[in-house]
Amino acid sequence: MKKSIFLLVTLIALVGVVPAALANPLTLKISNGAGTAVTVTGNDLIVWAGSVGNFDFNVTIGAQGVPGDDFMHLSSLNISSANASSDPLTIEFTAENLTTPTDSFQMAIGGVLSPAGATGTYQAFYNSTLIGLIGFDGTTNSGAFNYNFNGAGPGSTPYSLTQKITLNANGASQLSFSGGATLNPVPEPSIIVLMGSGLFGLVFVGYRRSKAMWSA
Repeated sequence: MKKSIFLLVTLIALVGVVPAALANPLTLKISNGAGTAVTVTGNDLIVWAGSVGNFDFNVTIGAQGVPGDDFMHLSSLNISSANASSDPLTIEFTAENLTTPTDSFQMAIGGVLSPAGATGTYQAFYNSTLIGLIGFDGTTNSGAFNYNFNGAGPGSTPYSLTQKITLNANGASQLSFSGGATLNPVPEPSIIVLMGSGLFGLVFVGYRRSKAMWSA
């Protein structure tokens, strides 16, 4: 009887810290700053390819992952223009009604930007509060980069998350970017302890059962 109660409590603890995967409203906005913009909406996954002004997007994928995996990511983000304007190109990806508790996020971006004079920034927000900002350019390491930054989280739920990438040709006639950006929640210590306790309980019950079998 005691073993059954202990196992039930352990399972409840595990279920409590592993939320079910629910659909989250997503919005992808792309603008070239000159009045030309595209907005795409969906749930959990957005796939879009096309043109915005003089910029061509080969494949743009925005997805909201599951807790413990990439929480948000813009992957396979490939952009090119043979006639880039002086206006900045902005890509925004927003996920709403998120409920994974966290006090901090890790944001990361990597890829290749050209030509040498081009610059870019990656910003992340929870609700309307800035988590952090990462700058990159087409000069350092021949335009190849890989940066990350840890910033504060909301501390309460629900909340929305937004990734914003801004690219500037800075007078160059061409612009090319290939890369991706992620935004991951850093689990709260209490959740890690609770999950660890639940897993330990399952291991302990398994050990007791194995011992009883060998003793019989």
